[in-house]
Amino acid sequence: MRWRRLRKEPVITKGAFDSQCGDDDDLLTGGAGADTFKLSYGLSFSWSGWFPSISFTNSGNDTITDFNASEGDIIELDMTGILDGFSNSSVLSFDSTTSELSLGNTVLATLEGVTSFDVSNVVFV
Repeated sequence: MRWRRLRKEPVITKGAFDSQCGDDDDLLTGGAGADTFKLSYGLSFSWSGWFPSISFTNSGNDTITDFNASEGDIIELDMTGILDGFSNSSVLSFDSTTSELSLGNTVLATLEGVTSFDVSNVVFV
C-alpha cells in the first residue's frame, strides 16, 4: 500500500471567458498551508495524408496568486503522453523578472509576487 500526504486543493477562479476550469488562463489561489497547484502539458496528434503532425499543448498561462514554498506548496505538472516517467526538472526555467515558470519556450504559469523559485518544487506526474 502506498501512502500519500493529503494536501488542501487550491481554489480555482475562472476567467471571464472560461467555460471550464483548467483550460486557458486560470487564476489559482491556495490559501494558507501546503497547496498543490496542478498544471498540464501534453501532446496533440493529427494526420495529413501519411504524415503525422505532433504539437505540444498546455493549459494556458495560469496565474498562481499565492505560491509559497516555505508553506509546502508544490506544482504538479501533468505531462501525460510525453516522455513517460520523465522527471528531470532541468527543462524547466523560472524568470525572476517576469515571475514566469516555463517548460522550454512555453510559459506554464505566472507566480505572482515570487522572485525566486526552485524548480525542484515542481513534481512531474
